[in-house]
Amino acid sequence: MLNVIVEYAILVFSILMGIATLANFKAYVSGNGLLKVSGAFNLLSPLLIAVFLFLGTSTEIKIAVTCAAIILIGAAIMHGIAINNFHLKHHIVRIIVFCLMLFLVWV
Repeated sequence: MLNVIVEYAILVFSILMGIATLANFKAYVSGNGLLKVSGAFNLLSPLLIAVFLFLGTSTEIKIAVTCAAIILIGAAIMHGIAINNFHLKHHIVRIIVFCLMLFLVWV
């Protein structure tokens, strides 16, 4: 039961990241290459989860959520490097929370 709650928490967080990316779309488009890639990753991860949520089996959904979370971890790292401000309050904490959620999905 806990893994289902965590799967939906990752889905909600990835949707929020997609909305934040769309809200700051102009900054992502005018930014450097890493910023554009991190924005694309932020937009693609909720789509990946949504497709498998409607079309996949239980195991496929877990794999899709895991892939989306790893994509969002990579996007956080790339975004921090792209803006030359990789700091604890935002990027490191996000990475740690996603790693913990990934562990809970598979428990």
